[in-house]
Amino acid sequence: SNPLQYQLLQCLKQSSIGGESSLSDGFAAATSLRRKNPEAFHLLSTIPVRFRYQDEHNDLLTERPMICLSVDGNIDKIYFSSRLDATPLCPSIDQTEAFYKAKKSFLTELYREDRVVDFKLKENE
Repeated sequence: SNPLQYQLLQCLKQSSIGGESSLSDGFAAATSLRRKNPEAFHLLSTIPVRFRYQDEHNDLLTERPMICLSVDGNIDKIYFSSRLDATPLCPSIDQTEAFYKAKKSFLTELYREDRVVDFKLKENE
């Protein structure tokens, strides 16, 4: 099994503009999507997505479904970032359209008010 994964944030110097962060419970969102819209859940757990981040020093690329399942079908990992390009690798236009509808349903679950925590770190937090 995989160890838990954490994202640690530290504010070294606070800016008066920007710096807001949001966290959401992706596992709860995926579980809800699976119950409410099994077809959307199936698409997001089977269609690989190309995630890419590029800057002047890095070119990071990976391909995997947004929702990854364990061998026994449980939700194992969620891959989502609003900052990365996420291109679905669909074999047809119809499947691409269905993927984006499924992603919209997932984002509706992900950004539900009761799942999101918004915050802005202060300097040295």
